[in-house]
Amino acid sequence: MPYTRRHPRDARIGLYGNRASTVLTLVFAASCSDYSRALLEFTGSDGGPSLPAPAATGAASPANDARAPSIPPRPLQVTCSQTPCALGLSADSTSGSAFCALLNDGRVVCWGSNVQGVLGRTTPDGGAPDAIGLPDYVDGVADAVALEGTCVLRANGMVQCWGPMAGTLPFAGVSKLAMGYTNRCAVVGPLEWRCTEGIYAPGPDGGAPALVPERSVRAPPGAPLRALFFGNVVSSGWLASDATLLLREDGTLQSSGSRNFIGRETSLSPGDPHFGDVLLSNVTDIDVGDDVCVVANGDVYCWGTRETPIFPMLYPKDGLPRRIVFPEPVVHVSTVRPSADASGQSGPRRLCAVVASGRVSCVGPNESGQVGDGTRMVAHVPVLVEGLTERAVDVVATRTSTCALLESGTVYCWGAGVAGALGNGFAADALVPTLVRLP
Repeated sequence: MPYTRRHPRDARIGLYGNRASTVLTLVFAASCSDYSRALLEFTGSDGGPSLPAPAATGAASPANDARAPSIPPRPLQVTCSQTPCALGLSADSTSGSAFCALLNDGRVVCWGSNVQGVLGRTTPDGGAPDAIGLPDYVDGVADAVALEGTCVLRANGMVQCWGPMAGTLPFAGVSKLAMGYTNRCAVVGPLEWRCTEGIYAPGPDGGAPALVPERSVRAPPGAPLRALFFGNVVSSGWLASDATLLLREDGTLQSSGSRNFIGRETSLSPGDPHFGDVLLSNVTDIDVGDDVCVVANGDVYCWGTRETPIFPMLYPKDGLPRRIVFPEPVVHVSTVRPSADASGQSGPRRLCAVVASGRVSCVGPNESGQVGDGTRMVAHVPVLVEGLTERAVDVVATRTSTCALLESGTVYCWGAGVAGALGNGFAADALVPTLVRLP
């Protein structure tokens, strides 16, 4: 009998549309005005100002969008018919590109850049030119039932992490893994989560961030937590500040923290330590990286002001949700986690997604083929990934490479192959999806 398991998350984005005629080179020599004409034109909406589709694709706001706004009733799932079979997928792009997959035997395999030990191995990768390796098992991980970043939830309710801040979280009874840059928080009840010592958080009344001790935190009254993102300030200082985001089972979203990441208005600066409602309804998915992106009523809204000098118009100063229109209802969105270059700047916005049809599409920089359309041309608007023969359950993106989990439990990756990021044993870039060789 085939092994069937619903993916731990509810699904992720799909992006379609026409490509703008202006092509940005790797140094982005084209003017920002070209990109603005192709992608940006703000209008009002119930969830705040919106970012409609380019003129070539029509639709603008929820009120006049002809698409059905509802999320597809059938949840995407993995049905294992062979071994190995992946049930979950995660990425770490804090340093380089690394991916991990949760297998149906409860073990985890990782591949890519092993900076800070994010592959969870005691033995180094091998091969030319630079640590090119194949997926291999994370040491000491077994009986895992959920995967998030470089942490797993085990069947006994404990959380085990590798890489930065490796170890077992010192609390039991965990019901969900929390998303976060350091993965040191976990949901332990319908409205409660716990964090280990050493997490940075906004100070009282939005003041300077400070380290917090190990503690339990309880959400304001309301529906149980569906997902938790715990933002924190990292000690290196280049990541200015973030937000804590609570997604509830009734589709409401609440936030606290840095005012440029909470997606709502506040009179407190630089951060608001109190939870308040983000004015979006029926939120079903969330991802946080250089910006915050959510799926609400089948549409994508993003906000955040971790600016880039290349596409500054994509990071509105008010930090309120902007709608990004796709021609199909969206079920899952994946944005890139922060990684600073030597200048301390993050790169331009990049999104990948799965839509209602199960197809995958990406938008943004494409110098390594990370968009997956068979070219190295910057995608000014979402373009379809070429070569996936099955529907996707999940997609995760790093700065220069992308991986997707398909219904059969297979994983495909595309983009930059350096350091083994594509999981196929080669360093060459792949402009279209290539099969990951799971052990």
